[in-house]
Amino acid sequence: MVKNNGCSLSTFERNKYFYSKLLTVRDFELEQRYGIEKNHLINRLILGEGIVCGLEIELKEQQETDLLSVSLTPGVALDRCGCEIVVSKTKSEQLEIKSPGKKYIYIEYDERSKEPVADLANGSADESEGRYNRIEESYSLSLSSEAPPTKDSDTEDSDTEDSDTENSDSEMTAESLDELVRQYHNQALKTCSRNKYDQIPLAVVDISEGGEATLNEEETQKYRPVLRSNPMLYDLLSHVYDLTKEAIATPRIDANSFISSDESITITPTEEPQQFDFTLASGMTEPSTQNRSRVFTGKEVLELTTNEELPKGSLQPVTVEINELNPEEPFSVMLAPLLPATVPPVFTPTLGEQDNKSGLRFVFGSHPELPRTYVAYVPQPYNKSFEIHGCDPNLSELDLKEVEVVYWVIAGAKAPSLRDRILELLANNPEGMTMTAISRELDVERSSVDTELDKLVNEGAIERSGRSRYILVE
Repeated sequence: MVKNNGCSLSTFERNKYFYSKLLTVRDFELEQRYGIEKNHLINRLILGEGIVCGLEIELKEQQETDLLSVSLTPGVALDRCGCEIVVSKTKSEQLEIKSPGKKYIYIEYDERSKEPVADLANGSADESEGRYNRIEESYSLSLSSEAPPTKDSDTEDSDTEDSDTENSDSEMTAESLDELVRQYHNQALKTCSRNKYDQIPLAVVDISEGGEATLNEEETQKYRPVLRSNPMLYDLLSHVYDLTKEAIATPRIDANSFISSDESITITPTEEPQQFDFTLASGMTEPSTQNRSRVFTGKEVLELTTNEELPKGSLQPVTVEINELNPEEPFSVMLAPLLPATVPPVFTPTLGEQDNKSGLRFVFGSHPELPRTYVAYVPQPYNKSFEIHGCDPNLSELDLKEVEVVYWVIAGAKAPSLRDRILELLANNPEGMTMTAISRELDVERSSVDTELDKLVNEGAIERSGRSRYILVE
């Protein structure tokens, strides 16, 4: 087994080539070692150690009491020296059991020589025994009674009294974040030898006196180290960022003053126990114009048709156009006729009638004898318009020639313009932002952002600083 000395810091050397240079085995080994140890240096000091993916242990049926049969799934790990441990396919292994009790399965980087060849330069094939053409980067599994360090044992308990801040609710500023980074560096990175696993623990197995083995899931999760890869950390930070944005946007209640952090909510205790007054600041009852649906309402008069070929009570359709809608913007329509109190009820028994009072009556569902029907027809694709149709036999019986129909058009929230999005973004970033940052944040092409920024600068809404940052003008 060939061992790599990549666990210690050393000065790197590489070949210097020139014409007619005599290259020997020493030179070629140096060339290999330079690249290998550079990779190992980055692995152990930048990426860390632990299991990157896979490498699950499964127990197989035991054929002998002194041998533990296991199956190892494909995966990758980095050891404390930065060596890559790669298992390319599922492997079955047998590990020697020397005594019963709790055992720990480890995986360790290993190198194996392969492809024996004859060294004809130094004699016959018999005299060159031990010469190999390849080195295979492999691994070895072992079963041990020695427990590995726990996953969090590398973080020593610090003096909490010194690290506590006077105000735990204060905002995290750039200065305090830098201070946290410095504290972590002083505690954990003063030296370059903080990695702790000589071997990577994969699983914990309990072996009985009779040689029966069971996988200890709880202990396995306790000792099995997971390498915090960059994609993993990015996903975690993204999740924390989303939660932080939601927490910041949500008003917090001050338990002492009973006033929310944005002063939009006030809670005042009353003289009665377990009661309080809840006050919402003026203007807070209206939802944000960017988040609420848009509603347009109006009233149209439908006249009874004189066409005798149509059913009794048929009304002349009316077309309604809502110019405030965007082209091809989806919307829905709700109708209600404004009927006089003398119009008979729709159903018997009476539903929704209030002592012959006039009012809007919304009918949901269907009925074979329903004498009154009003329909909003919306052509497709959407074109800002719809038609109101109706049939009400009661109108002709009462000698009424027309009926007023109230409509409500409900459309989605209007998308903010690029101008509004830029102004909102700069308002949330008072230190200013570059055009590239604005384009990336809004996911809009630079040319479109550049044009809109020029308009805002000319209007005096924003200004450009000497650092090519755009700042909102107060």
